[in-house]
Amino acid sequence: MRELYTPKNTKRCPSRRGIQDTNLPTSAIRALQHVEVLARRLHTTFLEPLKTRVVSLGFSEAQLQSALGFIRERAPLIIHIHVPKVLNLLLR
Repeated sequence: MRELYTPKNTKRCPSRRGIQDTNLPTSAIRALQHVEVLARRLHTTFLEPLKTRVVSLGFSEAQLQSALGFIRERAPLIIHIHVPKVLNLLLR
């Protein structure tokens, strides 16, 4: 059996104060805070049904937590962009 993923750095995403300490414009900070609130609400809503489903498939809650930790800490991030729209910004 493979070893469960355990993140080396268990620090969560930046807190609201951490986001506000950046040089981002106020609108970007508000957007990040909005996404954080929505993500937390969705996480809370669907975590228990997900645990039930995972256990019914024969996996343990520890394996679920390992998978979620990997996704949060290590999974590659793919950002889709519309090249014709952002090409001028990238060339500056």
